[in-house]
Formats: sequence, structure tokens, C-alpha cells
Amino acid sequence: MVCLHQFAFTSLLLPALSPVSVTDIVRVSRVNNHAAGLTGILVFDGWRFFGYLEGDPAQLAARVARLRGDPRHTDFTPLVDRPLTGPRRFADWIMGYACSTDDSVLDDFVRQPPDALLADLPRLVAGLDLAP
Repeated sequence: MVCLHQFAFTSLLLPALSPVSVTDIVRVSRVNNHAAGLTGILVFDGWRFFGYLEGDPAQLAARVARLRGDPRHTDFTPLVDRPLTGPRRFADWIMGYACSTDDSVLDDFVRQPPDALLADLPRLVAGLDLAP
């Protein structure tokens, strides 16, 4: 059985950057995640990111290290960092992307304890526009 790991975080887009730059972040993330065998989703509400990634523990740790040092965002805050029990949540998404026009959609969601946040993840995704 393959051992997988999951990681979720929140961060803020660097104020000097335009929200349009997020398109490039998603494009590059899809290429990098595919090469590393990672899957997940990135939610952006105009100023804040919520990211969830899953995959091989070593590959995921390397990606998280790059995320921590990425100068395009600030206030990087880990929310979940633990083994994934069960199947991948986003097996078909190298990097799903959702943009919300409601900048409060992540407020309560990211304040939940890890178990509640993970249980609530399907509801969050179901309520967002996942068009490319």
C-alpha cells in the first residue's frame, strides 16, 4: 500500500501583486504537481489563498518547502500536515483551481480544527466555480 500525506495551508497574496498573477501561479503549479505526482486544489478569494495538496510524503515536503519560500505570498499558515488515510480527495485534479468573488467564503472554513476542515472540504469545493 502506498503511503500518502496531506497538507493544507492559507496565505495572502503579496499586496504589490495583481490578482491576475494567480493565473501564472496555477499554470506553473499544474506542471510542477504533475511532475511530482501531487494532486490538490487552490482556492483564491481575491486576496487570500487556501491550498490543499496530497501525495508522496517526500514530494509533498519538497513542495511545501518551496511554498514557504515563495515571495508571491505572505502569512503562510499550515492548517493540516499529516498522513492521508483513505484514497486521495482530488485524485483527478493535478491542481484544481477555484476563484471566489465572495472574499468571506474562507473566513470560517480556515478557522476550523484540522478534522473539521478536512470533513468540510467537499462542501467548500461544491460551492465554488471550478471553471478553468
